[in-house]
Amino acid sequence: MTTPATEVNTKEVLSFLQPLLPPAPANILEFGCGKGHVAKQLESLGYNVTAFDPSEKSIEQAKKNGVNATVQDLLTYETDTKFDVVIGVLVLHHIPEITKALEKIKSILKPGGLLLIDEFGRDMIDRASARWLFDFIDVLSSANVLVDRRKQHGHGHGGHHGHGHGHQHEHGHGHHEHGEQRQHGHQKQEQAEVSKDPLKIWENIFLHHQPPLHTSEIMTTEIKKAFPNVKISTRHPFLYRQIIAGIESLREKGSGQQDLQADAKLAETVLEKEKEAIAENRVLGIGLHYEARL
Repeated sequence: MTTPATEVNTKEVLSFLQPLLPPAPANILEFGCGKGHVAKQLESLGYNVTAFDPSEKSIEQAKKNGVNATVQDLLTYETDTKFDVVIGVLVLHHIPEITKALEKIKSILKPGGLLLIDEFGRDMIDRASARWLFDFIDVLSSANVLVDRRKQHGHGHGGHHGHGHGHQHEHGHGHHEHGEQRQHGHQKQEQAEVSKDPLKIWENIFLHHQPPLHTSEIMTTEIKKAFPNVKISTRHPFLYRQIIAGIESLREKGSGQQDLQADAKLAETVLEKEKEAIAENRVLGIGLHYEARL
């Protein structure tokens, strides 16, 4: 089901895509379509949309949302169709073999075809912007209107390290045990310092992704190498999406107050507040839009 909070995000994505799209019915491919929210809206506008994602769970949800999507991987995708437009929404930073991915996209685009990429630069944020986001999350999670995904990540990370140190204590000699205790104490102090620093918290969210997620610099360099004509637009909102993800996580758990319209209003408010903060230079807009043409 497409929730009102998700629709706020989809509407914002379409505000980037729509002005750049050729008239319908053009052939559009969305790779990494997720639950199909963007593909569904493009179909409603009269476009011929092909959508796929490597996640079976996502495709199952996309089909429930009325999108005839398939389980596919971009690097192994085969088709005789040449597309007018290829779209990727928050996908490219996940693909380890980014050079091959962009070459694949070029091979399935028509001459003069268009690649539209909606992304974010995790490396572009500063401390003030991270604090702005986490202050919002602190307030909203205390009111039980979203899941604080930082705590989920932190629990897993802390549990792993705790087990490792415990194992070493059991088998070490006395002086090794004292060394381990000092080391463990230093690590606890470092973790406490990290927990207070919003920039470190932000970095820690992405630290353990394997394979590592691409930075804005890598994505920009690779897209410029692959495509002769590239326009890059920066200073777009992205942090509001973290709020929406927390709201959706709460809905998936079936907890919290089930007021979907209130969720949508909250998502709209956070988005507008982020836009205001970007305009006033209080927050960095780390959303990135790429328009690349063959």
